This record gives sequence, structure tokens and C-alpha cells, in this order.
Amino acid sequence: MLKRILLAYDGSPYSEAAKTYALELAQAHGSMLNALFVIDQGILAGPRVAVPGPTFVPIEVVSYEDYQSAQDEMKDKGRRYLERLGQEAAAAGVGFQELLRVGYPDQVILREGRSYDLIVLGRKGNSDIKEETLGYTGEMLASNSAVPLLLAPKEHSSIDRCLLAYDGSQQAVRAMRSLRQVLDGTRWPVTVVTVRERGRTSEATANEAVEYFSAHGVQVDTLIKEGDPSRVILEGIQESGADILAMGAFGHRGLRELFLGTTTAKILSQSPVAVLLSH
Repeated sequence: MLKRILLAYDGSPYSEAAKTYALELAQAHGSMLNALFVIDQGILAGPRVAVPGPTFVPIEVVSYEDYQSAQDEMKDKGRRYLERLGQEAAAAGVGFQELLRVGYPDQVILREGRSYDLIVLGRKGNSDIKEETLGYTGEMLASNSAVPLLLAPKEHSSIDRCLLAYDGSQQAVRAMRSLRQVLDGTRWPVTVVTVRERGRTSEATANEAVEYFSAHGVQVDTLIKEGDPSRVILEGIQESGADILAMGAFGHRGLRELFLGTTTAKILSQSPVAVLLSH
């Protein structure tokens, strides 16, 4: 069961969807929901200029008065957000606690989230511009969080069916176990999608997950397809009718680019449903 859920909230459309997912899961598990609003230290610092010299050290050009004014304004906004979230949690019968912090959002969320079963946040935040990419905070957490993440799309969709991308890797096994924890107290069925690869018995790999979920009383079926893993998984979402995708942070080959593997990064940026991500 999920006993402690942390919702990272910034008022963006994506975090609105994340809020609904967090409340839905907290209701299903009878768990405590803690909502975190981070006063972004990067925004508070304001514009910077480079002083000519051998090292071009940047210095802040924001006055103390402007800094304090901006911080007070963001604190007030955060308190209003958290008060409204508390009211919504109370209406849903969910235990609630608010957290207001100052710092860099990814660092604060990683630090605060260590004692939780799940961190829920939007795929993008207010400061992210490109719609087709994963936001900065989401990418940093996806790369570094030891706690499972639920990354929400822009629109919430009630969870009725789950999809697990499974390749037998350690990360996929952790994703499978994280999904099973999310499934406690629900009747959501699971489809296991596996990519058929030369030299590997895909049916046997998929059957590992089938046996695991069956032992826990979860209704499960399989979808085995050939092709590029990211394409197969994205198609699997549509074919299975899944409302949430569970996957490891990177796949069997362990390929990683700057932060995330190619398949992981592509799916996180393009998935039309929420993604439950585990390392």
C-alpha cells in the first residue's frame, strides 16, 4: 500500500493533472497526501550579468528589496495554492499536510521525497516552454530519484487499466514491483508489453511479469511486438487502452544519453498517459 504520497505542485496545468492523480491514489490507498510548493530560488535570483575579467563571474543584479518582495509574493501564492489543495483533499476525505520550501525545485523535491512511497508531479512546470519535451525538473527527478515517480500529462485520465513495459532488466523489475504497490486496493488489470528481440525469448520474459501479478491476484495479459522499443510501448498504450504506463528508467541495454536513455526520454516526452517511473 502507498502510505505517504508527495505531490509537487506549482499551479501549472500539468501539476493540476498531477493533483488529481495524487488525490485518486490517496483515496484508493487511504494514504496521507503531502503537497509541496517550492519557492524557486532560480526565479528569485532574477537576471544576471557577467563582469568582464579572466573568469567572467556572474553577479546578481537584483536588490535586496526586490528579492524580498518577490519572495513574499511567491510565498503568498504558495500558501493560497496549498490552502486550496487542503480544501480539495478534505472534500475527498484524504489526510493532508502542506509543505512550503525555498530552493531549486528539483533539489528540494529529491530531498523532501526520500521518506515517501511515491512522488507525483507534472511532466512539465510553469517555467518549461517546449511542449514536446520533458520539463527540466521532471528530467532531473527522472534521472536521480530513488523514489518511484508518477509523471502526469497535461490532462488527467481516470485509471482503469495499466500497462507495464517489461524487458527483464533490474529497472523493469523495480517498475513491476512499484506498479504492484500502486495496484493494492484496486481492481485495475495490467497488460505487459514486451519487445520481441533476436536471441531472446520474449514470451518467457513477459511470463515473469504474468506470474508475479497473477500471484498477487491481479488480472494480467501480454502484448508482444517487434520494432523500436519506444514505438512499441507508445503503440501498446493505445492498443491496451491503458491509462497509466509503468516502466524502468532505462532498458535492458542500459543505454543512456545525457541524463536518460533514448527510449525513456522519448516515452516520457510523448506519452499521452501518466508514467510511473522507477530506477
